[in-house]
Amino acid sequence: MIDTIKLWLSAEDLIDTDIMAELPLKLSNTSTLVNDETNKVKVTGDLGSLSVLLSESGVSIKGSLSKYYKGNNMHTLTFKEIEDAFVKIGSALGIPIEKAKVRRLDITENYVVDYPVSNYFPYMGGMTYYDRLQMNNGIYYNGNKRTVLFYDKVHERKLKKEPVLDCYLNKNVFRYELRFMNRLGGQFSKPALLVSDLLDKAFFRGLLIIYINQYQGIYKHKSVLHYSKLKISNRAEFWQQIKLLGVESVGGEAMLLQTIRQGNKDKAFKNKMVAHRIMNDIRNIYQASTLSTSNSLIDELDIKIETKIKEYVKLNLSSQPEELCAAP
Repeated sequence: MIDTIKLWLSAEDLIDTDIMAELPLKLSNTSTLVNDETNKVKVTGDLGSLSVLLSESGVSIKGSLSKYYKGNNMHTLTFKEIEDAFVKIGSALGIPIEKAKVRRLDITENYVVDYPVSNYFPYMGGMTYYDRLQMNNGIYYNGNKRTVLFYDKVHERKLKKEPVLDCYLNKNVFRYELRFMNRLGGQFSKPALLVSDLLDKAFFRGLLIIYINQYQGIYKHKSVLHYSKLKISNRAEFWQQIKLLGVESVGGEAMLLQTIRQGNKDKAFKNKMVAHRIMNDIRNIYQASTLSTSNSLIDELDIKIETKIKEYVKLNLSSQPEELCAAP
């Protein structure tokens, strides 16, 4: 489930390796950069699909681990394949890859869903401490240290004019990515996050729990039941339904919440608390009404994400859950 990585291995961990003399020979498409002010030399090159930067201070490696190992980042990797991919990098460069510090880490998975991927986006609302940004092909939730991203993987491949795996042709492939972007050591209460941590099964299971929790932390919009008349059993229920109909008449929960959110950014309210209280009021209307219910698309997504992650844990991180493509 690891895709994009960015690693750093310092010269202190490479005391038996002449970085600038030995490692360039193991790369392709190399080029040399010289700083005019300091005369310090850097070498860039490729290790398969990975980009490598060499300097006297250490080695930087970045790119898609799945593309490096399987040739296509539409594949997702099992825990065993992640182990093998890191071993492959270490062997190719002759470096102790397990000591490398992880400076970016993407946990990703594909989910084959019943409907076009874009149909699910309107029901995925805000998330505390994250800014929600909806693009043509997906939704970004941007935080200070992490990014949560959902998008149509098949559509993305076609936009980039890259091949779609045969097993995903004519299917709706919902991609969920959790990106750890900054200060990864601090996020896991460690001086630094190392590759050796990623290869620890107990630690990796913890990553999967975070992956599920981030998804569950997103507010999911409800649907309104079809009805022919108000269902009234008491006064409170009557006014709740009137409020619900009012929100629906101006575009529904998602649109009204977004309007309030934008108004807050534009400083249309006296303070942020006013906007937050109004948004909570809107959510409570849907929670309390007998005419609102969980959305069937979100119910499907909940089940598929939780089931697949539980399969990883149940299978001891050694096998692929269903719906994943086998490598050619």
